[in-house]
Amino acid sequence: MKIKFFILSFLLFLFSCENIPVSSINLEKTKNIIDDNKKNQVPIKPLEAAIITNTDKNDSNINKEPQKQDDRNPKNNQSYKDAYDIFRSADSLVEKKKYNEAIEKYKKAISIDPNISEIHNNLAQAYESLGKYDDATLEYQKSLSLTPDMIIVYNNIILLKIAQGKYDDAIEYLKKAISVDNTRIGFYKLLLKSYKKIGKYDEFINEMNKMLKENPKNYYVYHVFGFNYFQEKKYDESIEQYRKAISINEKYIEAYKNIGMAYIEKKEYDKALNEFKNTLDIRRDYIDGYLGLGVSFFKLGKYDEAIEYLKQAISLDTKKADGYIDLGTVYGEQQKYNESTIEYQKSILIDPNNPEVYASMAFNYSNLGNYEESISLYKKAISINPNIAYFYFSLGNIYLKQKDYTNKSINYQKACELGIIEACNG
Repeated sequence: MKIKFFILSFLLFLFSCENIPVSSINLEKTKNIIDDNKKNQVPIKPLEAAIITNTDKNDSNINKEPQKQDDRNPKNNQSYKDAYDIFRSADSLVEKKKYNEAIEKYKKAISIDPNISEIHNNLAQAYESLGKYDDATLEYQKSLSLTPDMIIVYNNIILLKIAQGKYDDAIEYLKKAISVDNTRIGFYKLLLKSYKKIGKYDEFINEMNKMLKENPKNYYVYHVFGFNYFQEKKYDESIEQYRKAISINEKYIEAYKNIGMAYIEKKEYDKALNEFKNTLDIRRDYIDGYLGLGVSFFKLGKYDEAIEYLKQAISLDTKKADGYIDLGTVYGEQQKYNESTIEYQKSILIDPNNPEVYASMAFNYSNLGNYEESISLYKKAISINPNIAYFYFSLGNIYLKQKDYTNKSINYQKACELGIIEACNG
């Protein structure tokens, strides 16, 4: 069997469309062994919980100033302005993780003006940071009673309920959130997750069909159906659902991308290319389109084209690790180990906690004959995630090359415990 290095890069969209990630390239690099069961997982990423401040730029739907209540004019309302000043000072304490002090400040602000929904939301977040979940829930509810259409508050209470394992509560808040704004695919996915957690997938289907009946043009329902089929590795069914979404909105760029990813899983790379090209026809600066083309060309063995598109992805956003990781992987497959390592190092500057990148660099150094650096990097990967079998197996192989049989046996034993049968015989 062969070791497969799976570098999985995920794009996080705050309060926007969460889709099937443009997975980085899967490589078979050595003649050792591994079959990473995570290869085809498409994780649901939670929406980002965030404290509302007057400088929040993460979501265009969040007001940059506290929302006005009824017909009040904050500029002429002294109590409002006094409460808001204390609110800002409390936020500063939260940033310093001084939660108890912040809570007292928030309470003082509320005593001056109890009708500012943002203060209740941020007080809830402070309570949540201290594990006071009942108090947090109460404050989120107060915030929503003041501003029933405040999506970020729904987001935060939903995440709290999911973290508590209270999926029935999460479902009710998710339904309300979708009724307020039905364009946030992340809420649909969390709804899917919550129904599955309580074993009521049929109810999820019924809920989605109800939404379609109320609004036949709600293509996000078809999106989440497609997402679910992708998770279940039913790629033809997934593609069919995304096609339905496109039939409603022919410019729905995420659907084309996700169809492209389904074709990659089906190993139909030419078809994947067409879908990713469709995304660029819609938007020339769509990074996932370039990443998808890079992956597809790599799968077709067209490394020069893969490199070209991956470099274009990087040029569009130099602060994302994905492109560097994939580019490093392509160079590694070409046995350009120094160039590969340079790209991996760039990704680490952005995301220093990806263990697979350290393992891939370790592999490069091993091929360059620098065993000490390889050992150091495998150990770094293990320190980040000690539960990946091939890290130990590969490290054991390096020790074997050095004739360090004691450390070889220690790492083989760990690899064996984690499921690599070949290591059990070493």
